[in-house]
Amino acid sequence: MPASTAVQRLFGDSPLGREAEPWYVGALGQPEVARRLAGLGPGWCALHSVPVGSGAGDLDHVVIGPAGVFAVNTKHHRGQNVWVGAKRILVTGQRTDHLRNAAYEGKRTSKLLSVSTRMLVDVTPIITIVGARRMTVRERPDTVTVLREFDLVGWLRR
Repeated sequence: MPASTAVQRLFGDSPLGREAEPWYVGALGQPEVARRLAGLGPGWCALHSVPVGSGAGDLDHVVIGPAGVFAVNTKHHRGQNVWVGAKRILVTGQRTDHLRNAAYEGKRTSKLLSVSTRMLVDVTPIITIVGARRMTVRERPDTVTVLREFDLVGWLRR
């Protein structure tokens, strides 16, 4: 490592490039959700970082249990304000593609499981918001369930 890079890191510069940083920050919430899902108990199966497709893509969590099959998409927004509407999620006022992406993952997971099992498998997409300072739900989306990390297990059990 060049001396200038070591000095930059010493003073707090991130070793991650600008493109890698959002992926890294997003991944920080996944172990928290996995830890919570481990508390579901008997009759439940939680799979983590499930590879899909031929690329590097994966599903954060797939949960199977008495209540059904769920594709859980983890979003780490520590200390930020999250606003949920019927058609969009804003994080500190900025639009996100969270709802669109989660709906796509739910449909994709349903299709893959249905082909594999040769029967229709309905999959409920869930977005789990981790670490938000505040989450305001103005209107619940029709196709995706949006929950805080501490509400996930209770919601699944209900």
